[in-house]
Amino acid sequence: SATLTMGSNSNAALLAGAGAIGGAAAMWLAVRLNSRGRFTHLPLTGTPMFNSSSLLDRGAGKIRIRRSFCDTPDGQMLFRSAGDPSAPTMVLLHMNPRSSDEWTELMPLFAQDYFVLAPDLMGFGESDKPQRLLYVTDYAQHIVALLDELKIEKAVILGNHTGAFVTSEIAAAYPTRVTKVILANVAYFGEMGRKDLRNRYEEGWQIKSDGSHFWERWEARAHYVRSAELNLLLVMDDLRCHNYPLWACFAVGEYWNSFPKQ
Repeated sequence: SATLTMGSNSNAALLAGAGAIGGAAAMWLAVRLNSRGRFTHLPLTGTPMFNSSSLLDRGAGKIRIRRSFCDTPDGQMLFRSAGDPSAPTMVLLHMNPRSSDEWTELMPLFAQDYFVLAPDLMGFGESDKPQRLLYVTDYAQHIVALLDELKIEKAVILGNHTGAFVTSEIAAAYPTRVTKVILANVAYFGEMGRKDLRNRYEEGWQIKSDGSHFWERWEARAHYVRSAELNLLLVMDDLRCHNYPLWACFAVGEYWNSFPKQ
């Protein structure tokens, strides 16, 4: 069965470098990985998310990150890959409304031990935008379709925020396809939180004739993202979601409502 294993081996290698944005806060995600494949969360405080020099070297190094597409029941899904395909597989699932770009700094680090896959969830980044309402179960099916196409039987799956909900669904619905799960930034949504998600889904992000939607997205995080370069990357992902329903917000809200039943 799929498990989240906590470890504390002092000889483990520190894998840090991806900034995870959630709500009105910013944090670093760090994971320690030892030779047995055990993980432990390392809280890092008071550390700037990125500086300009780190952004200029994003994903730099000897390990190449490739881009490809795979077919899913709802269209083509872009995915990034890095590492040796014969190594154990790790899948990285991003938050909403980001893309696989979220994992650019971490992929070369994980790829030292894993074949790493980081897809753009359907409707985000450069993946197709299905013209139907998607649920967390649909996003999970898309990831399994990716594993099927690449003939991968099992994988470690790390999900951040929205990606964490998809990760948990994969583990629950397809337990034989998962070796371990790592959940980051798993948000709790009370009734007000679910209402906010519904409102975001209904309002969406619209392209405005005066171009003010550009400035609105820039200002949305400017007060807590300390790097203009990083903010630009976030805004670029935002803009790909304009004039398209924010179905992931609805999907997460519905997934919360289904918890008691599950």
